[in-house]
Amino acid sequence: MNVFLLICGMFLEGNAIMIILVPLLFPIAMEYGINEIQILMVIIFNVSIGCMTPPMGTLMFVVCNETGCKLKDFIKESVPFFVVLLAELLMLTFIPVLTTGLVTLFGG
Repeated sequence: MNVFLLICGMFLEGNAIMIILVPLLFPIAMEYGINEIQILMVIIFNVSIGCMTPPMGTLMFVVCNETGCKLKDFIKESVPFFVVLLAELLMLTFIPVLTTGLVTLFGG
């Protein structure tokens, strides 16, 4: 699901992905017993990373347009950040306490 959402984020706008895919993916995640908070955090994080990723990353184009940075330079300099973001995504996906820890701590 992470790969699918990252690819969707590369080509579609974030709000459109949320409107189209969340109603489709949420019931599937519930059938597998995934926590509601965790699945939604993973979806939002995936879409956010996808929006910054070439070839059609909308946030990438906005940043380059506003700062005057060339796309080539942006992509080159952002690679270490993408590695960290993908590691973070994997942790959010496979360690549920990172997404639900505060909620369960405060009795939600």
